[in-house]
Amino acid sequence: MVAYDDKFKVILRDLISEDPVKAEPALEFMTTQDIDVYEPLFLAMQDSDSNLRQAAAVASLTLPYPLGAGLTPALRVCLDDPQPEVRIAAAQGLRDNSPEQSDVDRSFQTVVELLSNDNCVAYAVSLLKTFPRVKEEAPLALLELLNDKDPDMAISAADAIAWVFPQSIERALTLLQNLLKAPLSETRCKAALTLADIRKPAAPAVSSLIEIIDDEDSAVRCSVLRALGSILSHQSQVIPAIVQCLEDPNEDVQAVAALALGRFEDDAIPAIISSLQGQEPTIDILLLVALTEAGVDVMENVLAQLESESNEPASPLFLESLRRKIESEVRQPEDESELPGIVIVYRRMDQWLQKWERSIGALIILIFITALLCLFGWAAR
Repeated sequence: MVAYDDKFKVILRDLISEDPVKAEPALEFMTTQDIDVYEPLFLAMQDSDSNLRQAAAVASLTLPYPLGAGLTPALRVCLDDPQPEVRIAAAQGLRDNSPEQSDVDRSFQTVVELLSNDNCVAYAVSLLKTFPRVKEEAPLALLELLNDKDPDMAISAADAIAWVFPQSIERALTLLQNLLKAPLSETRCKAALTLADIRKPAAPAVSSLIEIIDDEDSAVRCSVLRALGSILSHQSQVIPAIVQCLEDPNEDVQAVAALALGRFEDDAIPAIISSLQGQEPTIDILLLVALTEAGVDVMENVLAQLESESNEPASPLFLESLRRKIESEVRQPEDESELPGIVIVYRRMDQWLQKWERSIGALIILIFITALLCLFGWAAR
């Protein structure tokens, strides 16, 4: 048992230090002690020092469930702590450790309240995204952050709104579309990547993304392509724009474009086949990457269409590479070590039943043939 003494208090203070030289050893200490630090943490949450209370709440996140669940009574008390840093740390600890929905709801409300606190707003916005979605408008404090002078804060707020408050997503998307035209390329990148993170609900922003698909910064072009390959909408506009990026002078952009094209699967087949006509070998390689991303079914579909063409627009080398890729994908065994044990058991049972059914079927056919031979032999007599 680790004693709640000055040495342990130093470790707790180091845990929330911004200096990684102090924080990393403290975190390593907490994660290797497990239940030995349970009682000292419980006492630290009641200490008169707010830094220790905050650090104890943060430390509760290092305990594996259900060990951390034993700290929920103290974490509940910390939700009413006068120090906002303690409350928000407790909110995260309670959300992760308590099995009670009422505790999760209280934690959520605490985080929303702290959106108005300058010292905790960044932490609160990032933490908010980890909660389940709610069917209500975003709180005013979060909406106001969309107008924050710091674009990073505004983007984080938009991301949280899109994930947790879908009823307010239009305002978030409007901000992100505006930031796609920001003067700083870093801001444009973050806005595009946030739209990629939002995925399908970000479909209204597709036109704005296409407008900057030829941005002067290759990193922005890559981010735009990632977004288009995640949103998967407006195929008639997006797919031709992605195909053009296969000829981008930057190799990273080419690769991301190929992957984005493959994400459209069957919808991308006509564009892939038409792009094979008279193209350079580099394009063929990128299209093969796109087909690999699309999956075996799409690859087989494309191969069948190419082989049925009388003029075969694809080169013999491409066709052979595609055949080999399909063969390798089909034959590639699945790593059963990563599957749950019950899945493996069901697979073994299914394989045994299939063999048994085949054996029974063969036996029935044999009996039927034998009966026919006997019948013909009897008739011949």
